[in-house]
Amino acid sequence: MKRSLFLITLVFLFFIQITKAQVFGSDPEITINGLSQENAYQIAEKALLNKGFSVGKFDAEKGYLLSDWITWTTVAIKNRATLYFTFNESQLVLKVANRSYASKEGWSEAVGKLSKKKYKEYVLAVADEINTLKNDPKKIREAVKTSKILPAFNAIQLLGNLKWKLLEAHQTERTGNLRPVLTFEVTNLGNQEIDISFFDGKFEKISGAGTARTSIQWEKYNPNRKTNTQFQAGEKMKVIIEVGQGYSLETGLNHVLQMKFQIKDPSESIQFLRIYHIPIPYTYQEGD
Repeated sequence: MKRSLFLITLVFLFFIQITKAQVFGSDPEITINGLSQENAYQIAEKALLNKGFSVGKFDAEKGYLLSDWITWTTVAIKNRATLYFTFNESQLVLKVANRSYASKEGWSEAVGKLSKKKYKEYVLAVADEINTLKNDPKKIREAVKTSKILPAFNAIQLLGNLKWKLLEAHQTERTGNLRPVLTFEVTNLGNQEIDISFFDGKFEKISGAGTARTSIQWEKYNPNRKTNTQFQAGEKMKVIIEVGQGYSLETGLNHVLQMKFQIKDPSESIQFLRIYHIPIPYTYQEGD
């Protein structure tokens, strides 16, 4: 009996895994060249939205972007499909996935190809929009800045009246290991003293495994508590954030720096500094 239940459970779990997989039909895939790892998925996301479609799921760890369901009716029969994007090196591949139709048994897998009209309306239209976006630096910047699947890197952040500007990011070698080191310029924009204490910090993948703790070094600090400092009104100082040992990265894409602070100005509050997708190496430029 126990063996039968075990086998039934295995079959059930296997079925779940199968249903999670994408199903690709015979529609031709489209390969788009000349994109960058730093913005390929944001451009695909923007192209979907520009053409009136929605994002269904983005999995940075597994490396794919899936549109939400695209639905239409043919001869009173409801149909649906999704658009599936994967990126490798400089190529973005677009496929039609999960095409199905409404039957008495529910949604059933469709056979054959999309009609030329639907293929042009749904697939070619998005591919053409990606090609348009990728060749326009202003449109690329807009796609990156407005992305929901990959929140944009922003070198300047505000924590209350404290302005944090990332000046540079690089890797340094310590005890045979490389680790990211980030240098900030922090300015008190207010007209009162600010007392700030560092509670916790980590540098981690947005999805998937991979987390490292961070340490902080204020240019001016309290000798009795090096994680604490004070900013006078208008004062500016440098702050160095160092990521834990052994955390070597080729890119900060799909990572986020998260820092937790307690700020008194003169009220008291807990605030978080979050910066996504920090380029490594990086040097600040106006407009970042």
